[in-house]
Amino acid sequence: MTLFIYLTTYERALFNSQLLLILFTNFTLFTLGTALFVDDESVAEIINDERANIENDTQAVVIAENSRSAIEFQFTPVAPPPLVIEKKENRQEIKRLLQEKQKSAEERGLLQAQLALALQQNNRLEAQINHLEGEVETRSSQIAALEKNNRELQTSIRKKPAEIASDIDLLKTTIQSQPDLIEHKSVEKKDPPGEQNLPIIIVAQPDDFSGSVEFGFSYEQDNKVTRAINGRLVLDYEQASRYKFNSNFKFEMSDEDGEKSAEKYRWQLQGDYYLDLRNLVFARSDIKRNQFASYEKEDIYTVGYGRILFDENRHKFNMEIGPGYRMAVPNDGKNALSVDEFIVRTRFNYERVVSESLQLMASTVWEMGKENSIYSVNLKAQNKIYRELYLIFDFDYKYMQNVPIDTLNKEVSTGLKLLYAF
Repeated sequence: MTLFIYLTTYERALFNSQLLLILFTNFTLFTLGTALFVDDESVAEIINDERANIENDTQAVVIAENSRSAIEFQFTPVAPPPLVIEKKENRQEIKRLLQEKQKSAEERGLLQAQLALALQQNNRLEAQINHLEGEVETRSSQIAALEKNNRELQTSIRKKPAEIASDIDLLKTTIQSQPDLIEHKSVEKKDPPGEQNLPIIIVAQPDDFSGSVEFGFSYEQDNKVTRAINGRLVLDYEQASRYKFNSNFKFEMSDEDGEKSAEKYRWQLQGDYYLDLRNLVFARSDIKRNQFASYEKEDIYTVGYGRILFDENRHKFNMEIGPGYRMAVPNDGKNALSVDEFIVRTRFNYERVVSESLQLMASTVWEMGKENSIYSVNLKAQNKIYRELYLIFDFDYKYMQNVPIDTLNKEVSTGLKLLYAF
């Protein structure tokens, strides 16, 4: 590039010097012709020759200029593109915006997680509030029932101001306040506030442990001598509104002229855990042995959910439902095969206090399986005789869908027994 500029400058200087030389020569010849009186024709020839030389030099200079332009066009290097600072700044701006967008997305995700956690806590709090409202409602109804009983008791005491409630009156009050007659009650004496002139009001509270014993015996003699004995032992242990354990053992035996005609045992165990005042979960077992029934051995294990549908002053209704497993051995000789299957067990139980001394109970149980289904109904009436002594009438009906050959689908039993509660 530097060499090309140098040559161009030199050619221009040479061209200018030639023009000056030609002008100077013409001026000199003109002066000499004038001074020496040269004729016009000679001077004209000299001038024409010089003009021809000038034209030739001018053409040479033009050709050189054209060549220089061509060379300059051909060899002029293309200038390198300038650094685009703006593009770099744009890339940095885009990168910054992407980082801010990513940061905003992370913050939004964190806020969404916090919102989901808050919603879960809100739902849990709502469930707790609903649970507490249910408990408050239940306890309010219980308090209302107790207040009603208290008012009735105060009214009866006012009618008999000189008398204090006897043990039999206490038992009557217990029957009204709690349908389960077999639970023994402890006694506490309290003075009602604001009623100093009234006699003492006796309030019964349930013990943790309670139970009952049933016993029945029959003897018949005609052409044959028939004897029968049956009994039941019930034990309960309960922590109020927490859990409850129940054991129910029953037996029945009879013979005719010394030969056994019936031998039956049944042991039921059940544990209840209260979720609240009305809902519970349970686990139970039911073991049966009967040499003269359609099934000699029958073991049933069940777990499930129970609910007290209502529990008022004089009546109570509850239900249970849950899956279980049944193992039943038919009474079909030594080669009998056990029928084992999963079942669904459902139980409904209703208790009603008819009067101060009479209570009725009814329950039904459905045990539904693929191989066999069993339906049973139990009716029970118990009447207080004296203090903790009761007379019990019991009726049981059981229907089995599938039974061995030469056996009956139905089993019916009735009995009249004495019960002592402790």
